[in-house]
Amino acid sequence: MKQLARKIDWHHVAMQGTFFFGFGALWSYGAVLMLSRGLSNSALGVVTCIAQLLPMLLQPVVAGLTEKYARLTPRRMIMLLGAVVFAAAVVMMAFSSGLWVIILGFILVAVALNLILPFFNIIMVSYLLRGVEVNYGLGRGVGSGTYALATLVLGFVLEGRDPILLVPVVAVSIALQFVSTLTFRYPLPHSEQEAAEEEEAPLRRAALMKSRPDFTMMMVAAALLIGVHNVTNVYMVHVVTKVGGTERLLGIILALAAFMEMPAMPLMPKLAKKVGIGKLLVFSAVFFVLRLVLLLAAKEPLMLYVAAFAQFFSTGMLLPATVYYAAAVLPRGQQTNGQSMMHLFANCLGPAILSLVVGAIVDWRGIGGALLFMIGCGAVGTVLTILSTNHLRREGRA
Repeated sequence: MKQLARKIDWHHVAMQGTFFFGFGALWSYGAVLMLSRGLSNSALGVVTCIAQLLPMLLQPVVAGLTEKYARLTPRRMIMLLGAVVFAAAVVMMAFSSGLWVIILGFILVAVALNLILPFFNIIMVSYLLRGVEVNYGLGRGVGSGTYALATLVLGFVLEGRDPILLVPVVAVSIALQFVSTLTFRYPLPHSEQEAAEEEEAPLRRAALMKSRPDFTMMMVAAALLIGVHNVTNVYMVHVVTKVGGTERLLGIILALAAFMEMPAMPLMPKLAKKVGIGKLLVFSAVFFVLRLVLLLAAKEPLMLYVAAFAQFFSTGMLLPATVYYAAAVLPRGQQTNGQSMMHLFANCLGPAILSLVVGAIVDWRGIGGALLFMIGCGAVGTVLTILSTNHLRREGRA
């Protein structure tokens, strides 16, 4: 079983690594590309809001297809959505001068990538819950590393050049991810007890949220915390400009911050057993607020570097911790819905709403006003995290 776990871990590394190289390119410089085509900050907020809200509407449909058609496994769905990304990238390159082509292409690629992400979680958790001790954080940590690498490299490549160059980078990385996913084929252990559990009809999403207020509260907390993190990256170009930096400094800061996630994530299985998921989530939430305070106070590049190091404790811990949290508090029959909903709240709903609001605030009050607003959101997210993990501490599982 250990040998199987290690094979799965390293193959998961390949899938996440190739995926997040393209994901990092899109989300680190997609805003730069659209702004270069004349889009305003407010309009950018609307576009990113749409790109992150659409997966909320489409994911139940996509999940329904995997349940209805046995051949549409999570692995095959990842490949199908990857093909959509590649096709959209080709069209964007062919009509790179058109603002609307860039906007629609960005939305399509962003939606497809966000629909892919929960399937990685579902695949890995399915092994974890059946006794295969896979390390989800290892692959996700390498994903953060390749996200950082893409951000760093493109920061230098795009200096003084057309940001459309990020599009072929996305296309190539997703093509490589398609190949790595195609070859991911490992047996899934199955027992009679698990078969009986799987026969139970999973709750609908609304019913799940109503029956588990603690889980719902944690999803809202993750939406606020990851949301402010994602939106900060979208508008980081303004933070960098505030301290006199250019695209090169933007690439370095975003890359360093993403690199800091890499060593934190593989530690999650051991930390969860030793410290407890509840305490880790609260500790991590506090660092989201601290990072925003540092960005607000920054008057020179040095403070941006300090803020980047805080990402080890914030995003680096919270992202894998939410996956383990859902695995710990939900029954097996609710894992698919639970993991998908946690991802969609954290990576789609939260960033979508905050992108819309923050874009308007940047135009109205500048990046300083936007950071103050996000600090408030982070503080609320921290309080909700404390409340949603109280039951773990009471049960001795904190």
